[in-house]
Amino acid sequence: MAGCRRLVWNHFLQRRKDHYQETGKTLSVGEMSRELALLKQHPDFIFLNECDSQALQQVLRDLHTAFVNFFEKRAEFPRRKSKKRTRNSFRIPQRIRLEGDCVSIPKAGLVEIVRHRELAGEIKSATIKQEPSGTWTITFVSHFEAPDLETSAPISPIGLDAGLSTFVTTSEGEKTDPPKFYRKQERKLRKVQRQHSRKQKDSRNKAKARKKVSLVHARVRHQRHDWLHKHSYKLTSTHDLICVEDLAISALVKTKLRGHSKSWQDVSWGAFRRQLSYKQEWKGQRLVAVSRWYPSSQECHVCHQRSEIKFDLSVREWTCQFCHTVHDRDINGAINVRDEGLRIVERNSIAIVASGHLETQNVCGTGVRLPKRKQSVSKQKSSDCEVGSPPL
Repeated sequence: MAGCRRLVWNHFLQRRKDHYQETGKTLSVGEMSRELALLKQHPDFIFLNECDSQALQQVLRDLHTAFVNFFEKRAEFPRRKSKKRTRNSFRIPQRIRLEGDCVSIPKAGLVEIVRHRELAGEIKSATIKQEPSGTWTITFVSHFEAPDLETSAPISPIGLDAGLSTFVTTSEGEKTDPPKFYRKQERKLRKVQRQHSRKQKDSRNKAKARKKVSLVHARVRHQRHDWLHKHSYKLTSTHDLICVEDLAISALVKTKLRGHSKSWQDVSWGAFRRQLSYKQEWKGQRLVAVSRWYPSSQECHVCHQRSEIKFDLSVREWTCQFCHTVHDRDINGAINVRDEGLRIVERNSIAIVASGHLETQNVCGTGVRLPKRKQSVSKQKSSDCEVGSPPL
């Protein structure tokens, strides 16, 4: 099925290129579907009938989406899928169901699986991929009704400060050390990579050594994901408002500081924030991102005065020049992030209420008028005045 998916993708990618060069128009999904039905009747492509028909139809829709993303400048031009470069995968849009410890796949029958957790909602589609280590994974897309976000005042807010010496520091003073799964496996990884580089090219031993390398990477990835899920679940279960810094992760992983780039990739803060975001949304709670330019580490959370001296990353403790309070850099930053997140929530709540209620006051303390429909403005040629209501 994965091979048929690559073949159909490459065939119709070239077909769309040729059709555009000949006519100046693009092929629609309906036209490609009709051509696919004729292609399956060709003697050289009769094996496509052994694959699920809807899985092949899904390839055409994915190809169309790839071209739409390219023309709207969200992605690069679609490329051919190579067997060596592209991971084996295919997607089934429907007619897939769970039966105990098995999954029913069209044209493949019942396949035993190891289910990580119970599936909530109605299954809409499933994507089946082969990992570099050789194992197959299946990801379900299900539909369920999520609760509405809470609009009341938060009861248990918390602020998080990200770092490398500590993975995350909370506004409650709790510090979590980074697990450093990749750093702990670097020695073993160097060993298996050295063995892989010494094998003869395109040999069976080369393939076996490559699998050993992928198994080490898979172990690191699984350990990291498991740890991140457990830590994010703990935070989302105890706090209805989580405030984090809007860090530029893509820039941090490209830093020129020695060892910092690899460390930021190892802690995987971007994946952690993504997990916090969707888990808060599932629970009907909120996640607030504070601007990265907010000086959370330079401002005293007691007297709210900003220090005139800018501290570099080596300074972990500092004393406020105004109230003489000794601050832990990370804890002080987490408290400031929490307070700034509460101010953002309060401002948004005022803006939402003020747009629909006459008796509400705005931020400046003045009354707020309801917006009115603007009347058309006509211009007179003989004079410079404009007829109509002035703009609101």
